[in-house]
Amino acid sequence: MRRIITAALACALLLTLAACGGKGTPPGDDLLSRASGTPSDEPGLTVDGREVEAWRYLYWLAYTCDSIQTAYDDAGTELDWDAAFGEGTLADYAAEQALADTVLYAVVENMAEDQDCALTEEDRAAMEADWTAAAEAAGGEDAYLTDLGRLGLDRTRAETLAATAYLYDRLRQSAGDPESGAYPTAEDLAAFGADSGYLTLDFIRVDAGDDAEAARARAGEAFSKLNGSAAPENDFAVLAATYSDDPDRDQYPHGRTFRAGEGTLPGAAEEAALDLEEGQWSGIVEADGSFYILLRLPLDASATAAEWFDWRLQSAAEAAEVKWTSILEDLDAGEFWSALMDAEDAPQT
Repeated sequence: MRRIITAALACALLLTLAACGGKGTPPGDDLLSRASGTPSDEPGLTVDGREVEAWRYLYWLAYTCDSIQTAYDDAGTELDWDAAFGEGTLADYAAEQALADTVLYAVVENMAEDQDCALTEEDRAAMEADWTAAAEAAGGEDAYLTDLGRLGLDRTRAETLAATAYLYDRLRQSAGDPESGAYPTAEDLAAFGADSGYLTLDFIRVDAGDDAEAARARAGEAFSKLNGSAAPENDFAVLAATYSDDPDRDQYPHGRTFRAGEGTLPGAAEEAALDLEEGQWSGIVEADGSFYILLRLPLDASATAAEWFDWRLQSAAEAAEVKWTSILEDLDAGEFWSALMDAEDAPQT
């Protein structure tokens, strides 16, 4: 999915905002209010009944516009917010992306409240460490606050966004914990895994190296022992430990679960795996300089629980009821961005 919130992403956001262009803005100068002509601390929209302050949407709009501006500048192309893009204009696209991010964060906060999920002391210590590292990277806290201020953030606002990212991590961990009340049902996981193209597979991979014929013979030896085994599914892991050159073998001693098409296996090997029935193994499949023997296993639905949560979160965000308040409903993204650049250059009054 396009939007995944992680604590690491929040940390990266805090660390990279300092790299944005421009000369920065003194802390305490709310550029978002000046550029939008709205009181940014007042509700700008509701998401499933949750009031969301205007600054959150305005920040994501500034962030998106800044990314678009940078891309156009790097390409040496003049930016025209009224240019056709998709089913609307480039300004419409920026507004849609900003709204999607705003809604996703609000949905996470709604889910956290529904599940009584709160930040731990460990989370708060990690957030403090994130802040310290980012400030040091920027050359000190004052310099860092100036960098944050360019897109309308102060420490409180930046940490509000980071806190939501940590809540997301907590919710995702809970969804992946079979002992948690948030763990999905077996039926939910099975349906999600099947609909999303997941499969569970074990395999033996013999690298061709400088002697393809010797590698083929080695793979053939493993295949012969597998066919001669009285309990091939049980012995497959033993044979893999002996014959496979897969460097990740120790991490997946009983097979791995992945989504078809994501590049876990070369295309030819994946196609062969998809043709197998559960419990069936392949012949020797040559793909990308290696020889594979593949064993299709029953889908390990539990391995998809965290991804199921991401799907559920994204689905909830897409279905969320969004209502604008009067202060944001007529805001034009292009005009806002131009005003934001002007406000950054104007002296504080």
